[in-house]
Amino acid sequence: MSAIAHHLESEGIATTLIALIRLHAEKVRPPRALWVPFQLGRPVGAPLNKAFQHRVLSAALALLEKDASTPILEDFPEDEPNSQDTENWQAPFMFQSNGIKKEVRVLRDYFLRAQARTKRSTFGISGISIEAVVDYLLALDSGAPLRNPRSDLTGAQMLRYAVDDLKIYYLEALTEADITPSSWQAANWFWEQTSAGELVKQLRITSLTHPDKNRRLASWWLVPDGWSDAQTVVKMRRIKHG
Repeated sequence: MSAIAHHLESEGIATTLIALIRLHAEKVRPPRALWVPFQLGRPVGAPLNKAFQHRVLSAALALLEKDASTPILEDFPEDEPNSQDTENWQAPFMFQSNGIKKEVRVLRDYFLRAQARTKRSTFGISGISIEAVVDYLLALDSGAPLRNPRSDLTGAQMLRYAVDDLKIYYLEALTEADITPSSWQAANWFWEQTSAGELVKQLRITSLTHPDKNRRLASWWLVPDGWSDAQTVVKMRRIKHG
């Protein structure tokens, strides 16, 4: 979107956009951008909260009143309303470092129940099974020679899609918990309390210095800024500049 904004501005069309990953906006420097500390997929915040979403949109549109001869990047000052933790919530799956393959087996029934209840799932972008996703990511982490399971995707694309499917599998299974967590609690559970989250974070670290430039670029998509608050974003930027 940042690149498109540059093109439109060159044709005389004023643009503004909402950025979910601050680093991308800093690198590409679109004419006007509003960074929001929300999860990926929620550029205006959680669904069904019209008043909050209008505030986000109004802040982004207000940037159109500013001269973009120098790129403008502003931070939205609010967190999502549902970022407040659900009181007394505890994850129903306490894995205690049993390994990602065992986690996937434990979650299978919950994942299938979630599919049956909602009659849909966003799992499947990688085009391979959850077991194949796990094997692929474990092989990447070990540094073993690996053949891309899909010839129509680059290695960087396959890495991103496999990670997306892994997260979807875990988080859709979590929707079958007796008590619904906040979006931040769900994300924290995945990133801090599962072997899957630990694997992805490790892959991100190793990918940042990988010889393949595309793999290095893909690494920034693996653990999104929007998973956490602004302090975590600052910490991630320190890793980049350190």
